[in-house]
Amino acid sequence: MTTGLNSQIELRAIVAAFGIEALAIERFESGFGGQKWTINCRDNQLFVLKRHERRGFDAARIESARVFVSALEQARIAPIAMATSLGTSYCERESGLYSLATFVTGLSHDRSNLALRSSAVTLAHMHRLGREHAADVPLRKVRSFDALEFLNVQMKALASRTNTSMVSASVCLAEAQQTLHRYESGVIVGPVHGDFHAGNVILQDNGGIVIVDFDSVHFSERAYDVAIAMESFMRDSANWQRLSAFAIEYHQAWVRLV
Repeated sequence: MTTGLNSQIELRAIVAAFGIEALAIERFESGFGGQKWTINCRDNQLFVLKRHERRGFDAARIESARVFVSALEQARIAPIAMATSLGTSYCERESGLYSLATFVTGLSHDRSNLALRSSAVTLAHMHRLGREHAADVPLRKVRSFDALEFLNVQMKALASRTNTSMVSASVCLAEAQQTLHRYESGVIVGPVHGDFHAGNVILQDNGGIVIVDFDSVHFSERAYDVAIAMESFMRDSANWQRLSAFAIEYHQAWVRLV
């Protein structure tokens, strides 16, 4: 029996490299960036095995993600990543690079006001931790990003798709711009998630937030994550105020933390 590109035998061998004995392996998601399987172990423990795309995923990025995620694990805002018997975060096979992490229950793609507020506060917390551990992250090359241009392009596309006017959108974009400028003072460059959208944010029953998918970790302005989140939580909505709402919640949380 095969599961995507991998046989059950190969998958069990990969899981065993992390010191885990798999009782059942089931494919549960396929999308951009890799494949995933749920791993059921003894005592009803659940893990997620992910096969990562090799494109751009070199040793420096792997180590950067490991250092960054380790700090987030301790703050309980990222799944706990398992280490292999060699002490590495990833298991390398001819078929790809694999990581194993604890399974997180909750709701993703939630764009409610609660999810928006909780995500903004969690992102600010994540950026603060990133700033504290920036010296330990080997991936130092800064990737430039024009947050306002990104938002402008996305909003025009959304206005066209929803048949709404860009007038109110422009007002909200101006407010978001002021907010972005307010918190882009001092140290603005550090490790960022790189793909902080609603699908990578898990809202748990207790209202807590867990962040997943750290394949895109890199050094950039904090606005990189904020702009992607702003667009994501506004998507499929004609409520343009939600654009600035995320930036404002983030800014208020950042001020409290620093």
